[in-house]
Amino acid sequence: MQQTQPSIQYSSCRPAIGTEPDRIVTTQEAAAFCGFSVSHWRALWYSGRAPRPIKLSERKNGWRLSDLRAWIDSKAATAA
Repeated sequence: MQQTQPSIQYSSCRPAIGTEPDRIVTTQEAAAFCGFSVSHWRALWYSGRAPRPIKLSERKNGWRLSDLRAWIDSKAATAA
């Protein structure tokens, strides 16, 4: 009996994020929004290749949606 793996759609991995541009999202939401795993997102952030986070508490960081969208747009512009 052959089992098939369920296919994962890229858009289903993105968090449900509203239209408010300055909403702050968590590390997990930021990674999913940009299409990366959390570990890869952290590697980009630590190396300075991702937008700088906002320090929410001693152990919690967040990202503005507007910063993430601008970062994605700038990456798309340089790739084109």
